Amino acid sequence: MPNLDILNGLTGLIVEDNMIIALDAEQLLLDHGMAHVFTAANVAEARQFVETESVDVALLDVNLGSETSFSLIAPLNERGVPYVFVTGYGENLDLPPEAGATEAINKPFDAARVIEAVSRALARRQAAA
Repeated sequence: MPNLDILNGLTGLIVEDNMIIALDAEQLLLDHGMAHVFTAANVAEARQFVETESVDVALLDVNLGSETSFSLIAPLNERGVPYVFVTGYGENLDLPPEAGATEAINKPFDAARVIEAVSRALARRQAAA
């Protein structure tokens, strides 16, 4: 069982083009102790947050309409920000090699799966530090 206190006081980034899903995920992270959550509907908005804000962990929807969130892998990796992919593609999703051991959880997701996956991503970062 992951340490659920691991989210306390952190800042998250949600990249999701569906506003209802983004708002639900934001509230979920805040309810589990995050101090602040940025939301972005596309890669350009997300990149701006990654470059200008202190982000501790990101939740990335793979399919953002006409683009994917895969182009955020490099800037997140460069800054040591762990991330979790969220996808409606099911189990057949091939993540780019540079995503490493990053998890992908399927939509629709339940709250426990999101919190556990984000907690594991943060724990992997701490273990690597």
